[in-house]
Amino acid sequence: MGTGSLRYLSTPRPVRVICGPAGTPHALIEPGGRRRVVIAIRDEWLVQDRWWTDQPVERHFFELLLEPGRVMTAFHDLRSDEWFGYG
Repeated sequence: MGTGSLRYLSTPRPVRVICGPAGTPHALIEPGGRRRVVIAIRDEWLVQDRWWTDQPVERHFFELLLEPGRVMTAFHDLRSDEWFGYG
């Protein structure tokens, strides 16, 4: 039985993101300081969950195509104003 378009994500790690004027990712800075330009935003979605608890979740996710062709999922935690990435 196949998983279709389901993908399992690893634990997110903090990532430095440079945003354009619209607030969308323009480039990422890797841990070694290397800058990766965002070639395209392939998808984006908003997750709002646990709003009824003391720790609500509000995250803006982006599926990014980075140069030289690497795909990465990143999200902006709208409550803490921090960025995290998978992949």
